[in-house]
Amino acid sequence: MLFSYKVSFSQTKIDLGELPNIDSVSCAFQTHRPDKDIVPIRESKNSLEIRVHVTTGFSPPYILILSFDKINWLLVKATPSYDSLSKTIGDTLKNIPQNILEQNFDSLKKNKIFSLPDFYCLNLKGSVDDGIWGCIEIKAGDFYRQYDYNNPCSYLEMNKDVAELKYLCNVIDLFEKMIYSDNPPKVRKGKQKHT
Repeated sequence: MLFSYKVSFSQTKIDLGELPNIDSVSCAFQTHRPDKDIVPIRESKNSLEIRVHVTTGFSPPYILILSFDKINWLLVKATPSYDSLSKTIGDTLKNIPQNILEQNFDSLKKNKIFSLPDFYCLNLKGSVDDGIWGCIEIKAGDFYRQYDYNNPCSYLEMNKDVAELKYLCNVIDLFEKMIYSDNPPKVRKGKQKHT
């Protein structure tokens, strides 16, 4: 079940479009351990925040954070440190114009970022090793949800009829393009096993 949701921020209204009824979407709900220097998303002071946690077998994990604080959009790439002596490295990407971040947010909505199901709820053919996996966390006002993903673009090649995989690939691509606007990497694919 979906419902329409608008969040009012002082002078701006951001239309989030259709949001899922949490009970009908949460499947493999797991609490993602926040890094010590990144507050848990539910405690964030931002009016809107989307976090894409990215883990690959080829590079250190990182978190892409798109937020709106009632006035400005902000994009941050944080590289969590799991060493108790180190701090999280967070790079605020200030060179991205506000209108571009707002356009990207509109594209994320068109790709159903708020209503995609948890990856593990999809009935998919095949299996994939390595590649890219993680979770997406969303907070908008009082609305919160999290869902996992695992090699969506590799699975899409084996499950071309699953529209949710296409949307998920587009969401991850959009975040990657925002971060690497000059030279975006291709979404990493794992090794496929057809079953």
